[in-house]
Amino acid sequence: MVSIIMPVYNTADYLKKTIENIINQTYKDWELICVDDESSDDSLKIIKQFEAYDNRIHLISQAHQGAGVARNNGFEISRGEYVIFLDSDDSFSINLLDVLYKNAIQTNADVVMCGCTIENNGLIKKVERPKSIPNGIFDISELDDSGFAQCGYFSWNKLVKRKLIVEYNILFQNLQSSNDVFFSCMVIYTAKRLLFVDESNLIIYKKGRDGNISSRRNPVNCYRAAEAIINRIPTDDENGIRKALYVMLVGGIYELRRTDNEELIKHFCEEIKQFVIENKLFSVNASDIQKYVASLYVNNSVQTKWWKENVIFKYELEANKEKILNELNEYKRFVLWGCGKRGKALLCFFLDNDIAIYGITDKDKSRAEQLKSELGLDTNVLDIDNIDEQTDLIIACNTELYSYLKRKNLAVDILDIERYCPLA
Repeated sequence: MVSIIMPVYNTADYLKKTIENIINQTYKDWELICVDDESSDDSLKIIKQFEAYDNRIHLISQAHQGAGVARNNGFEISRGEYVIFLDSDDSFSINLLDVLYKNAIQTNADVVMCGCTIENNGLIKKVERPKSIPNGIFDISELDDSGFAQCGYFSWNKLVKRKLIVEYNILFQNLQSSNDVFFSCMVIYTAKRLLFVDESNLIIYKKGRDGNISSRRNPVNCYRAAEAIINRIPTDDENGIRKALYVMLVGGIYELRRTDNEELIKHFCEEIKQFVIENKLFSVNASDIQKYVASLYVNNSVQTKWWKENVIFKYELEANKEKILNELNEYKRFVLWGCGKRGKALLCFFLDNDIAIYGITDKDKSRAEQLKSELGLDTNVLDIDNIDEQTDLIIACNTELYSYLKRKNLAVDILDIERYCPLA
């Protein structure tokens, strides 16, 4: 049996469709435990209607305590051999459980993960297996720092063996946001057999919805999560601690970009700075990128808002320069698509390394014209129509744009520059 734990808070507009997605699953041996977090809309009423309709659906009500506590309470009464923690405002393919459970049984995996499709205010992004995550069965020793973080940032794409959670007493934190980071990272850290399924259509994750349990971001919570991970990992496991530091430092930048609350930002940066200094993160235990990011926290004031700039993007371009140049050497004529801040940084990188670029383009052609003028470029500003007839490679400035271009089925190769710059 698979136990589905679903925290619910004011998602009445989505909940009916979400539960119907579960009922229509091709895999039938499941139980759905909905934990209502004191919703003020019709969520509770909807759950009760489904509970009366299907005896596999169960309701728990709790005082408003957040998604972390809700997931823990749901797990406490669950019975499945495997457990998955799904969100109540997302959508799922009818074969989600079938694919994950069959892969778990066939490979005896402790954790089976999958990609997803992210919907964000009309924009769609396909998230597939990152290059840093191995194909087939693997464990923590085969993950680099980036791969560990990419596996561990959220819980809703993981089917987890109950035995693993119980044996290592892995619980969700009682935090308003980032409450699943500790749980997810620890199941990745403790699992002996991990598997990432190359499917991006099983879960449709709705990002940016106002009012959900974890919608109000607080970067300090990311720090608390990473701190708890570091405290749980044995002190002599330098590789494990380094991976947790990556979550703290780089995950912190991600959280900083998602909030404009100056008080929270200041508090978080002070916490990180103190941690970096007290724990001597400029020592040999930290990776080069961690030392660089740590120096940004220590040496830059909050007022500069350095995390909104392209300092990390530029650092990663330089760090991966040889790989990028080798890939570009395979093409005779390539075009950059995207002329915002990142496009400008990438063009400066090309100029600094004497890389001739055939053309630049953007949905807003005037931005491309303006950037060409600003940098004094000797290149073409191209129309996006029939662009695949003018080049043999398009360089996409971010993964969202890369996904968009792939869906257009252009007769040209497309390079996602974020493959070399995952932190940016």
